[in-house]
Amino acid sequence: MHSLTDTSPGDTASQRVRDIVDCGAFGGQLGLDVFGVGEHHTPRFSVSSPAVVLAAVSIRTSRSWTWSREDVPKSRQAGAPTPSRSRSSASTGSSTTKPSPRSSTFDAMAGPDGALMVGSPQEIAEKLTLQGELFGASRFIGLADLGGLPRASVLHSIEKFAYDVAPAVRRESG
Repeated sequence: MHSLTDTSPGDTASQRVRDIVDCGAFGGQLGLDVFGVGEHHTPRFSVSSPAVVLAAVSIRTSRSWTWSREDVPKSRQAGAPTPSRSRSSASTGSSTTKPSPRSSTFDAMAGPDGALMVGSPQEIAEKLTLQGELFGASRFIGLADLGGLPRASVLHSIEKFAYDVAPAVRRESG
């Protein structure tokens, strides 16, 4: 699980940091393997020192599972391509309007071969298992929260991933 640490209008940086720490601690309590925090140095983002936020998360969980930019191999930091995948238990709604190019791009990315993790927990587990087989991936770090998403929705997505998706992927991956 990863937090981009962005804020929305009306958010304070301190509240956003508290929310990020809560999400990380919640994921740890549910048995997820990793929690990462983005590092940004602009007013739109609430975290400029991931190590401080990750220390706060670690205090709240017995798991030693946090991750920050300092843990990324230097080749990745230097701009080497990294598969971009996000996980979320959010489901997409249907629409009766004519699809726009933007929605067709989203549909392709959300489809079985796309990089977005949207759909039911079973669909996401199947997609992650397939991507693990195709790419040899043994880890998945997905974006669970974005500034502006209701806190209850974020926590629900983390819970669905921890209880429904991760166990299914672990079973299939052996």
